[in-house]
Amino acid sequence: MSKVRMLAMGLVTLGAAAAAYRAMAERKYFGPARFIDAASAKGIGEIEAARLALKKGQSEGVKQFAQQMIEEHTAINRDLRQIARNKGYEMADEADMLSKTEELLLNLRESTAFDDAYLKHQVASHEHSLSLFRRAAEFDDFDVSNFAMKTRPKLEHHLKMAKDIQKDTERGSTQSNDTQQNKSAAGSRGASTTATGAAPEKDVAAGTANNYASSDIGGTTHASSGPNPGGGMPPNSAAGSSTGSTQPGPADSPTSVPGSPAKGPSDKSSRNLPGHTGGER
Repeated sequence: MSKVRMLAMGLVTLGAAAAAYRAMAERKYFGPARFIDAASAKGIGEIEAARLALKKGQSEGVKQFAQQMIEEHTAINRDLRQIARNKGYEMADEADMLSKTEELLLNLRESTAFDDAYLKHQVASHEHSLSLFRRAAEFDDFDVSNFAMKTRPKLEHHLKMAKDIQKDTERGSTQSNDTQQNKSAAGSRGASTTATGAAPEKDVAAGTANNYASSDIGGTTHASSGPNPGGGMPPNSAAGSSTGSTQPGPADSPTSVPGSPAKGPSDKSSRNLPGHTGGER
């Protein structure tokens, strides 16, 4: 009996060791247990990145996509935990899985163009997840392989959504840049037109100033003007007749001699009239 008991205990020990070895081998060589851990970690990363996108996302499309990722990857992870419990697979601690996403989340938080960075991450992450699920669909474990096959179309849809939103975002960014460039070009043309049109105004102003200067120079004969030979009008009096009165110069002023009558300009001018007989001497 003791030998049988010892043999039974040995078989139990051997079975436990084999199970442990199988679990280690699966984790090392990507078996069902390792797939569950890897897929769960990817799901946690998707959920946390989506929560960040709800806070920092700019476009409505990105936010709607992020909300859908939270809901659907939460459901996927719930199914993975249920399979692990049913199969007796020990899953990695969720805190350890979350710690693996910290670097990713830090990079996303520090990104200046969050929407673009988030969508690029989603495309790369879902492509990697699809490769995991394709391999898991070939496992001998029916429950795991069946789950992988049923979930794969959903991940393919996620990937397509991310690519479509990425294209829409890039297209909108290109159109925005084109519009901004057109506005800048229009502004430059307007500034150039304004600068070109300003030049004639300066010329007009300069011409007006010159006209004013000419009027000041030729419009009025001042008292300081010198005598005009010949006794006629000063040279500038004709030009200034419309703008000011001509002041008499010394040559035009009558000369007053004490005790003698003053001779006016009419006496002198009457002798010089054409056809005058010169009767008076």
